[in-house]
This record gives sequence, C-alpha cells and structure tokens, in this order.
Amino acid sequence: WESALACIRGIAALLKRKSYSKEALFTDGFARTLLSGVLTKHNVNELTQALRSGVFEVTRIMMTDCVAFLQDGSASDMWLASAFAGAMNGEKDPRCLLVCLDIVTLILKNPVL
Repeated sequence: WESALACIRGIAALLKRKSYSKEALFTDGFARTLLSGVLTKHNVNELTQALRSGVFEVTRIMMTDCVAFLQDGSASDMWLASAFAGAMNGEKDPRCLLVCLDIVTLILKNPVL
C-alpha cells in the first residue's frame, strides 16, 4: 500500500488537468471499471484517512467531469450509488464527509448513474 496514495494522487492530477483530453484517458468503459474497482474491490473503510480522502476526491472529480464515461445504458441498477454507499459507510472524518456529501449531491442530480 506504500504506492497507493501516490497512484490515487496521480489519477486525481490527471483528472484535474482541464487541457487533457478525457477521451484519451478513458476508453471502452475504463472509467466505470476504474471507479467500480476502487469502490468495491477494496475495503475503503479500512484505508488511512489520506487514502480514503483520495478515493473520494477521485470519485468526485470523475462524477463532475467524466459523467459520460461512467454511464452504462444497458444497466438498470444504480451501480455507482450502491458502490459509493458501501465505500462511505461508517465514515467519520469530517474532511472525508464533506467530499462524500458533494458526491451524494452529484448522484442525486444525475439519476442515470
């Protein structure tokens, strides 16, 4: 896990670059696979505060700037809401909770996710 924080920060930095083409970064459902994997394949609750904060920040950035890449027209379930609810379950850190509340707002505003 030593390099996990650096990887999360690198992904966040790539996503924050407005000049970088999102199409070049995310192709063929990669955004959905990445976010789904981070939120469901790892027990986010057991990560350090810095890693949890990074995971939630990447989630927020992707939901703000990469919504088209996260949508799956064939899925009728709300995969992202379910995955995110499991990841934030039990969160107590106020810094992480602020980011989580922003993500909940984004989920509620975009019912396709």
